[in-house]
Amino acid sequence: MDLSVIQINSRQYLVKPGAVVEVDKLLTSEKVLKVDQVLLSVKNGKVEIGKPFLKKNLEFEVLENSLGKIEDSEEMLANLGKGVFVKTKVLEKKLFVNIGSNVIVKKNIKEASESIQEQEKQIILMISQLKSETEKLAQAVLSLQQELQ
Repeated sequence: MDLSVIQINSRQYLVKPGAVVEVDKLLTSEKVLKVDQVLLSVKNGKVEIGKPFLKKNLEFEVLENSLGKIEDSEEMLANLGKGVFVKTKVLEKKLFVNIGSNVIVKKNIKEASESIQEQEKQIILMISQLKSETEKLAQAVLSLQQELQ
């Protein structure tokens, strides 16, 4: 049996070919999710264990975004935080969205999804900028080390 253990958003998932896996807090608008945090892989009886991760990428098809479920559902579980949920009924198709600095606005499903996509783009840009700055700092540290020697 082929299977892998992957990590997404600090959570680990056991995945098998053809299986459907529900991923918590998956912020993506992409149809394909690329995962490079593979902890373990079993293929044709051969077991590979990462230290901590294998040098392997896996791709998964994103079947649906959970925001879409709200429109079709009368009941849902609402997260109150710290792993506590309450069963509730959806009374209206508007969501309260934190748009930053603890400012909360009311948006419909489409607007909320677009807002999440924009936040995702901004986070990706910030990560890229942080990587660039980290590389510059590493080079500066190397230069200083060489000067001190």
